[in-house]
Amino acid sequence: MSVLLALLSGALSGFLVALAFPPAALWPLGWVGLAPLFRALGRSTPGGAAAAGGAFGLVSAALAMSWLTVPTAVGWIAVALYFGLFYAALGPVLRAVCVLRNRFGPVLVAAAWVGGDLLIGRLFTGIPWLMVGYSQVERTRLIQIADVTGVHGVTFLTALSAAVIAAAWDARERPRRGLLAPLGLWAALAIATLVYGEMRGRQFGGAAREDGPWVAAVQPNIPQALKDSAVAVEGREVFERNDRLSLEAAGADPRPDLIVWAETMNPAPLYPLGPGDDPPYGANRLAFATLARARYRTALLLGTLYYTEPLRRGAPYPPFHNSAILFTRDGRESGRYDKLHPIPWAEYIPLGLRFVGDILERYAGFDMKMIAGREPVVFRFGPEESWSFGALVCFDVIHARTACRMVAGGARFLVNLTNEAWFGESAEFDQLLGIARFRAVENRVSLVRATNSGISCLIDARGDVVARVRDRAGRDRGVGGVLRCRVPVRTRPAVYTVAGDAFAVSCAVLGLAAVLASAAAGLRSKRRKFF
Repeated sequence: MSVLLALLSGALSGFLVALAFPPAALWPLGWVGLAPLFRALGRSTPGGAAAAGGAFGLVSAALAMSWLTVPTAVGWIAVALYFGLFYAALGPVLRAVCVLRNRFGPVLVAAAWVGGDLLIGRLFTGIPWLMVGYSQVERTRLIQIADVTGVHGVTFLTALSAAVIAAAWDARERPRRGLLAPLGLWAALAIATLVYGEMRGRQFGGAAREDGPWVAAVQPNIPQALKDSAVAVEGREVFERNDRLSLEAAGADPRPDLIVWAETMNPAPLYPLGPGDDPPYGANRLAFATLARARYRTALLLGTLYYTEPLRRGAPYPPFHNSAILFTRDGRESGRYDKLHPIPWAEYIPLGLRFVGDILERYAGFDMKMIAGREPVVFRFGPEESWSFGALVCFDVIHARTACRMVAGGARFLVNLTNEAWFGESAEFDQLLGIARFRAVENRVSLVRATNSGISCLIDARGDVVARVRDRAGRDRGVGGVLRCRVPVRTRPAVYTVAGDAFAVSCAVLGLAAVLASAAAGLRSKRRKFF
């Protein structure tokens, strides 16, 4: 296959996979979209495989993540190029598996693909966004397997389907009878997955759960332009919108046990206080402690930026965290969680390439000096601190390991604080909600989303959205309101919570073994030709 045809095949796969995600959400394409790429990899030179992989990464990211153009076209280009370069490097590696003439070749291809997902999810803190398994989030029975394998199990099934199609497409070089084994295995795995999903879905649906605390998630619907303003009047309006909705929630019966403000809803960033320091609007830790104790009379989880040193007039901004701070009902500051996974090329610059950061900041229009937190934090509140949760800030929710570590550390439910007003009312809302639903299924816990402009909701342990903020017209984004819900909690951890990415790591090892076997076979072939 020529390099040009390989490039076009990769671009076609990227286009099909992008359509499997919202806004198109053509989920069946998730089962076939990778087939043109896999066929091209099996029929190309290493250079053609790199071209096919690069085209796939560039096109899929550029289309599926086009919502990045709302806050920054520069960031959109940078992320698309990053995906393109990653899959260009991965292409020749996957080619070594695709060219194997083995009865279970499609299984090895699917395993290697999952290994690639594992790598992009961890490299430079990772961007594990476009995993094909996420496109199947509405197939409730299918995704229940995630409590064992994570999203990688669903991705494996979809990649195996595409690999079998690619092999059948190439039947001139691969006898059709050789497809019976992988096709039969795929059918058996799909049926077993659906049966398992039906059983687990019944177990975690309906009333089979333990009731927990009442939580109020505040959705103030602050326009990003207003939120970013440095003028005191606008900053006070941000505070007052959140305060008004919180006071409304606190006055309801029953009174919530926890009120949650969305990501960075504190209009004045916090920092270590020194003598005489007094942030504007009184929005410091003492003021929020007073709000929790005297005004709301309940625990308050605050989303805020937290600078590593006091801000000085005329001085450049110091590095900062994106944080969540819990103030208990008695006014104590119970703990702070700092976002563990800043987004590479958007919130921080990998490899210390500060000069690249300076260029991106100049054209993107926002600071990229965010620093990562050190450890997950489990917050405790309520009578005798009997309830516990983990707070995933912003895109931390796309990192399954972080959620697992929180639940394994004692969190009985999860909270996701986000501000998606950056992205207008785009498909980013639906994509991130779908990812959050997988986190709930993987750990078999409820997840509360508290967002600025939508979609604030309660997700149960089955992955279903059981309550959300809506206006009278039924809109769930670009609206304000409060989500009041009693959060189901449970104490028994899921298999995935304990085992983590054991399935994905096994796939990566299997894929690597196939690459080495292919390399060894190539060397033997060359030696035979030489002698």
